Amino acid sequence: MEAKLVVRDGTPGETFASEMYIEELTGDSVSDAIYNRNRDVSEKLGINVEYKQFDGSWGGKDNFINTISNSIMAGDDEYDLVMCYQYFAPQLVTQGLMKNLADYPYIDYTQPWWPSDIIDELNTNGRMYLISGDFALSMTKAMMVTFYNKRIAEDFGLDMYSLVNDGEWTLDKCIEIINTVSDDLNGDGQMTLEDDRYGHLSQTVTTYFDQFGVRLTEEDANGNLKFNFSNPMLADIVEKMYSFNYDIPGVISHAERSGKSTAELNDIFKSGRLMFYIQSIAAGDTLRDMSDDYGIIPLYKWDENQENYMTRLRDDYSLISVPITAQNDEMIGAFIEAMGEASYETVTPEYFINTLGSKVSR
Repeated sequence: MEAKLVVRDGTPGETFASEMYIEELTGDSVSDAIYNRNRDVSEKLGINVEYKQFDGSWGGKDNFINTISNSIMAGDDEYDLVMCYQYFAPQLVTQGLMKNLADYPYIDYTQPWWPSDIIDELNTNGRMYLISGDFALSMTKAMMVTFYNKRIAEDFGLDMYSLVNDGEWTLDKCIEIINTVSDDLNGDGQMTLEDDRYGHLSQTVTTYFDQFGVRLTEEDANGNLKFNFSNPMLADIVEKMYSFNYDIPGVISHAERSGKSTAELNDIFKSGRLMFYIQSIAAGDTLRDMSDDYGIIPLYKWDENQENYMTRLRDDYSLISVPITAQNDEMIGAFIEAMGEASYETVTPEYFINTLGSKVSR
């Protein structure tokens, strides 16, 4: 049997780069874990896997969508499984090109390699055309966290881990720290990205809704999605975070960061002139040569009444779907489930232990 997978190709540093296909053993622990997983699952199921690599970045969106959709609409059995950029994957679903995976053969969504929060969100009224889990390493790497500069924290007597563990890492505490550590280092009377020390780099508004536990949509009595604009916290978040971004000099606003590449934003943090840098875990791969030590903590809570620290996934992680032209549902389902389990047992732990535990964190 043969399984034909569309996988995302990317340059080193991108969240999804080399998450699925590794040509040969390289000595890198995570890459070798992926290679061994692919080999072991293929041998276990007696499947020859053909990896079809596409540009998986935002810039490759049009070619990715058009190539896949044209093939499926022509009735070609070219692809058994498609891994796609989360943000534009729904375009394939709304064209009616993907199968409902809610009750797909062999896939057991109660298993830990299918995170319940993600699966619940993707399941609407018993229909689920897109899934993600440990199968896609980019799901783990896309989790948003707060990198913080340990030198600055120590200079101002801040114990960030205690704040987090005591449940006191809140928006108001963050604002207090930003106002404390921010400084016009060159004394010219204004804050500039090139010279001064900032407390925080702003994020998109959707990050704030997610980290404060506010849903923009909810299911109605019939299981259909509707907007949840009646939630009074929406207005509170918009009002307070607008002021947060544009009225606090120590916050690099969305307008100020606009047009800056991730590499340029990384450089501000790496230069030791930024206290809190909210970015995906994957960004840690680019911070290894930073002189100052840094720590990794959750996103702050709205207030101390918020029970849990919450996060969101950056929108470039991979979602998995099965084209309506795919012929062997049992083989595909068994393959998806086996890859999820093997990833949970080998690839994800390897990433946490040897990449986050030693290469990325200090």
